[in-house]
Amino acid sequence: MELQALTVVRQGRCVLNIPHLEIGNRPTLLLGANGAGKSTLLSLISGRMKPTSGTISATDSIAFVEQQFKPIVGFTCAEYCAYVAWLFGQDRKAAAKNSLSCLEFTNLDHLANQRCENLSGGESSRLAIATALNTGATTLLLDEPSAALDTVNKQHITEIYRKIVDAGQNLVVSTHDSGELQEPFSRVIVLASGTIEFDGDRKEFLELADTEGNSAAQVLARSFRSRRQGYGS
Repeated sequence: MELQALTVVRQGRCVLNIPHLEIGNRPTLLLGANGAGKSTLLSLISGRMKPTSGTISATDSIAFVEQQFKPIVGFTCAEYCAYVAWLFGQDRKAAAKNSLSCLEFTNLDHLANQRCENLSGGESSRLAIATALNTGATTLLLDEPSAALDTVNKQHITEIYRKIVDAGQNLVVSTHDSGELQEPFSRVIVLASGTIEFDGDRKEFLELADTEGNSAAQVLARSFRSRRQGYGS
């Protein structure tokens, strides 16, 4: 997947400017403050949004989970998971069968017959991921799936990330929380004011904590280090 000379202009203001970006098969964490352009970038990659200028070349199939995940009221978890897969072109019977496997993958199989609107925040986030998995897409784009979750539920989501990568699927997750920089993420992209400020591996990102300056990437790296030290004290 490759992005070239990508811009998004709103009301005369450029909110995203990406000269060049390639998304390969490395699990990637897209970091940035609220308003940095993370959701806009993922929306462009997924095809939900059109750029003002530039091109996006994608050969992989993509499933995009928006930050405000809103399943259909009245559907059970299994029904909704199967319904979305059917919309993606799966046979109804196959979609229904695979939905149960995806719910099990995300530790939601015990809630297969629970109505979606009765789920907790953590359960709803896992349903969103299960639904994306059931589409059969090779690349999953997840927009702040754990933004409103507590520490325990965030850890559950992280464990699912690892399982997704171990299963051979590509994963791009956006977040404003540098504390989510754990395995399996090996690549970090930092967005600031609609531009890419940093793009490198996890080790290179963490080394920014010891460099002079107060860029968004440096501040995030220091935040991550201080939190790790706090947990270890």
